[in-house]
Amino acid sequence: GLGEEFAVGAQAKLVYEKIDIYSGDVFLFDLFATWQLSKLPGVTLAVSAMNLGGQMTINQEPFDAPQTVTVGAAWAASSGALADRVTIVGDMAFFNDGNNKAHVGGEFKVVRELALRVGYRINYESQGITAGAGFRYGVLGLGYAYEDITDDALDSGHRFSLEFYF
Repeated sequence: GLGEEFAVGAQAKLVYEKIDIYSGDVFLFDLFATWQLSKLPGVTLAVSAMNLGGQMTINQEPFDAPQTVTVGAAWAASSGALADRVTIVGDMAFFNDGNNKAHVGGEFKVVRELALRVGYRINYESQGITAGAGFRYGVLGLGYAYEDITDDALDSGHRFSLEFYF
């Protein structure tokens, strides 16, 4: 990190892919940064760039890794009746194939142990609204998420998660 308001991170990775008898690998990097705005309490901005690096070659055919640049913002109430109870988030993801997407969502903590969540996926072919809840007791948590699938060939999704907090 670079102080209390600004943090950066990086990750290096070796990606290996095999299709039938052909394989290839490439060394890629991910970069991340967050900035908590001191003049706007509760607001955090973030940016990430993923899969930066060279091309992978499989069967003598070079191709680019699926690169993504994501910019986002979050607001968490830090004072008043909603302090530590409401969070609103949004991001936009820019892909090197041009199929850009966006996401918005929010969380409301009914009580410290119970959170209700809602979100929406923008520019997806068959996905839209999501909703869920999370229950936390000490270091254990249980989550549920529903995702609406508008494709007639698929049913809507239900996900359950068991979480451990350290």
